Amino acid sequence: MSIRKILIADDDADIRLVGELCLRRIGGWEVVMASSGEEALDRARQEQPDVILLDVMMPNGDGPTALAKLREDPSTAALPVIFLTARVQKHEIESYRKLGADGVILKPFDATTLPDEIRHIVEARDAPQTDFADDLLRLRETYRKRLPGQLDELGARLRVAREGTPARERLETARDLAHRLKGTAGTYGFDEVGARLERIEEKLDGLLAGRATADTGFWGEIARALQAAQSHLGTAP
Repeated sequence: MSIRKILIADDDADIRLVGELCLRRIGGWEVVMASSGEEALDRARQEQPDVILLDVMMPNGDGPTALAKLREDPSTAALPVIFLTARVQKHEIESYRKLGADGVILKPFDATTLPDEIRHIVEARDAPQTDFADDLLRLRETYRKRLPGQLDELGARLRVAREGTPARERLETARDLAHRLKGTAGTYGFDEVGARLERIEEKLDGLLAGRATADTGFWGEIARALQAAQSHLGTAP
């Protein structure tokens, strides 16, 4: 969104003057001013600014009241509105956002950075918003497509570790991969796969700690656990 005109509404004349100066000189914007909530509504309807800065505490219609009326009017309903406030309690700032404010700028503000603060709020407002659940599902599907290849890699490492007398470093390499895949599979909701990988990790840990023997039964149980993980994804050989 390109900003050309901005309305600043504040009952403090000094705030309006410094705001106008920095928004004109640094932001390069046309500035419209109002000293009350009611005046802000009139100027917003007449001037159709690209952004509105509303002081929270004003006579003749405070910021929240003015915002509610702006949102009710079709001619101003879509205009970005940013509150100016000296109140810094987190719950108060959150309450302003729930009222429909696009952002909050705290007073006293830095006049030299005010235009950038406004730009950042407006850019965030205009950025495409996606649902968290949809984003998570996309990540899960991407991981599901990668997981079969990672299970194949684990199988290759297990085969290397099984050849001859297992060298400790080969066992550790396979165990570490099983451990990592167990964690990520569980994180993405592939609990059955994670359970099979946990079994493989436990078996390899037992062998490394001397609690198990690398016989046919040992490797057979590991192979079955890996195949069960692959079957759950529909990729078993």
